[in-house]
Amino acid sequence: PEASALYGFLLDHYGKRIISGVMTLNSFDESNWLKDNTGKEPALLGIDFMHSNREYNWYDDEEPIKDAKTWYDRNGIPALMWHWSDP
Repeated sequence: PEASALYGFLLDHYGKRIISGVMTLNSFDESNWLKDNTGKEPALLGIDFMHSNREYNWYDDEEPIKDAKTWYDRNGIPALMWHWSDP
């Protein structure tokens, strides 16, 4: 049902509106900046697994999943990707 609802949302807006988005690496830094400076939030939030499974002691590997769920729960569209780092 959620996928159908998202597809319906996209169809309803196709050709009529622009759905904007932003990439983030550190828990909504960029989307928070946009909200603070424009008063608007993007609908689409790009979230990257780039730092996951690199055994960094400063990074929570679960952060991208938590951020995607948070964004989804706020009626946003999370877009997950992985820019794989070279070994």
